[in-house]
Amino acid sequence: AYAKLVRLGQPPEPMIALIDAANRSIELISEEDGNLRMELAFEVLLVSDFANLSGSRGTEPHDLESGDLNGDGIGDLVALSHDKLLIYLGE
Repeated sequence: AYAKLVRLGQPPEPMIALIDAANRSIELISEEDGNLRMELAFEVLLVSDFANLSGSRGTEPHDLESGDLNGDGIGDLVALSHDKLLIYLGE
């Protein structure tokens, strides 16, 4: 659906976060020696079995930001998905 530049890890390094709306996932890629390298891919939210999303499929997560949220020097990822603010602290 879209791509966003984020800074993650320690020290925070530039990566590209790719949003795949088909499976509500974030894929993180980086550049190493002129080649793209897959860092991590994960599903953000599960779809409820009770929800009928066939007619109203949106782009989730619909916003991403990065930064050092807890002051430990490691880049963290923040995702806004549906009505939830999801914080993924860096390791």
